[in-house]
Amino acid sequence: MGCNVGKEKITDKILNFIYGTVYFTGIIMVFCSFGLPCYQIYMYFRHGFWKSYSITWLIFEIFPDISPKFIHWLTNPTDWLGAHKILVFIFNLIPISGILFFLGLGIVIIVPEEYSKKIT
Repeated sequence: MGCNVGKEKITDKILNFIYGTVYFTGIIMVFCSFGLPCYQIYMYFRHGFWKSYSITWLIFEIFPDISPKFIHWLTNPTDWLGAHKILVFIFNLIPISGILFFLGLGIVIIVPEEYSKKIT
């Protein structure tokens, strides 16, 4: 029984570390969601052009290898043209900072609730 107590303490420490890391990641995501528009404003003032960081930019610049067929369809559609127009409109409309904010906020709200459930 004494051996189980040590394992429970280690498991609790690992669990605390995981919850803390995820929570901290959520906080960083929320702060980055404000930092990205600040960077865009700075670059606009400095260079005179606005660089948009939307889901489209994320797909093409950061994750170009997610699905070659999907990327090809996004750049050169041959079918499902209406769906393509709607998807590209939505991808261009949603900024990465908005995704970071709401995803980070969700993490910051959910993680403490789940952590409190694990403790009790």
